[in-house]
Amino acid sequence: MSTNTKNEKLINALVQIGVEISAQKDVDKLFEIILTSCMDITDSDAGSIYFKEQSQRRKKKNNILDSCSRAGSGDRAEDDEKRKNSKEEEVKATKEDQDIEYLRFQYTQNRSKSFPFSSFTLPINDQSIAGACAYNGKTYVLQTMDETVEKIGIHHNSDFDKKMGYRTCNMLVIPMKNYDGEVIGVLQLINKKKNTSDVLIPPYDYDEKIDRYTEQEVSVVESLAAQAAILIERAQLFEGIESLLSSFINTLVTALDQRDTITAGHSRRVTKYAMNLARAVNKAKEGKYKNACFDDLELKELYYAGLLHDVGKIGVREFVLMKENKLTDAQMSVISYRYKWMMSELRIKLNSGSSTDNDKYQLEMIPTWLENIKDINTCGFLTDERKQNLSVICEQIIEINGERIPLITEEEKKFLSVQKGNLTQEEREMIQSHATYSFEILDGIEWTTELLDVPEIAGAHHEFLNGQGYPKGIKGDEIMLQSKILTVADIFDALTASDRPYKPAVPIPRSLNILEEEVKANHLDEELVRLFIDEKLYIIDENQEVEQ
Repeated sequence: MSTNTKNEKLINALVQIGVEISAQKDVDKLFEIILTSCMDITDSDAGSIYFKEQSQRRKKKNNILDSCSRAGSGDRAEDDEKRKNSKEEEVKATKEDQDIEYLRFQYTQNRSKSFPFSSFTLPINDQSIAGACAYNGKTYVLQTMDETVEKIGIHHNSDFDKKMGYRTCNMLVIPMKNYDGEVIGVLQLINKKKNTSDVLIPPYDYDEKIDRYTEQEVSVVESLAAQAAILIERAQLFEGIESLLSSFINTLVTALDQRDTITAGHSRRVTKYAMNLARAVNKAKEGKYKNACFDDLELKELYYAGLLHDVGKIGVREFVLMKENKLTDAQMSVISYRYKWMMSELRIKLNSGSSTDNDKYQLEMIPTWLENIKDINTCGFLTDERKQNLSVICEQIIEINGERIPLITEEEKKFLSVQKGNLTQEEREMIQSHATYSFEILDGIEWTTELLDVPEIAGAHHEFLNGQGYPKGIKGDEIMLQSKILTVADIFDALTASDRPYKPAVPIPRSLNILEEEVKANHLDEELVRLFIDEKLYIIDENQEVEQ
């Protein structure tokens, strides 16, 4: 091959490599592309990438500071002494461990021999080839392994080669430096071959198949290593931001669970159901969603929307969220004390001989009426019999010292008259407002382009196909598919949850029947409900973390 042709192929390869690694955000895939590309360019038989880990000194310092922050005793003198001791330990750790930084054996390839991969670390110092490269920030071109004595000051350890039946003949070791010139890793290429297709397996003579690394190859690989280091740091930064976002959202969900202990765990369960259903849509081979497919970013949107769909509950008054019965415990206590007082006053009238027949009747009936109120307060549905009992109670007026006092107030009557459940219309509207709050809160976040739909997906989890949902009353195809999935998951979990004190958990078979009834009412998507039931997507492990 002529020099011009070879240079042209090299330039084309470099352009292609640049395009590939620039578009890659996954660190592991970056490692693979970089190592494979450098091996191809240099005709190397093997190669490895080592990556710099956080220094042990920094870890120890963080542990010391964490211990100090947890050591507060309330005694200022004692705490000052602990901080002093902690500072001394930190200084000692700095002096002892300031040079203890490590490289991790991160990725490797060998085109002649298969090795079992096992990650390990080695200190960044001049006692190993890769360690010296990172320590000195220098490129080492070792045309023979005997050159390690002259160039690094150590003998090449061939124990690994002997154990694996391989032989390292020469090596190109290049530091990977970031934009600031800091070494963040080491690229190690092994055994440059004369022919790319050669396989280096004994008893072949390695010396006949091995070539020398050229200055051009060293220059090209150094350039690639530098570019790769910057891109790897960018990818790590991206992963760090992703990790931060995920941990922040999970912490927020935990905080919401602490505020509303009645529905704690609901958002995570809903997210698990929703992710199961979305993946089932991706696998569908028939039905209306056979051509639908969520990509990884759309699944991530659904994941975050699921976890945050109820974030708007922070805008709902706590007594409504925590309401277990029609009346609060405090309201029931007021009624109980009022009735005791009324009975006491009626007995005084009776003993004084001034009571009427109606007084005697009321004195006798108040305990029964109080029991009726307790029953009505905790019932899930107001039957005709309970309505009648409540009507009788509402008619009662107790006369005490010339003052006419109703047995229950108008406000108490309003709460006790709720036909189904325990919320008045006003309270129900307050609860329903959480969907609007969820959208507004999430819409105020500067989401990245690929997560822009999170607010819309989360805010529409109470919308129905017939437009009778809330908060916007949108219908049909106006509702995003991810939101339709969340609605199915949300309703199912609300039915089957065993942690709701105001209602018993509905058995799974009955809950699935209710989902089918919601389909007939044109509330839920028929195909999604069918998938949810047929694929048994309602079976989840509550102890397992939610997967994106």
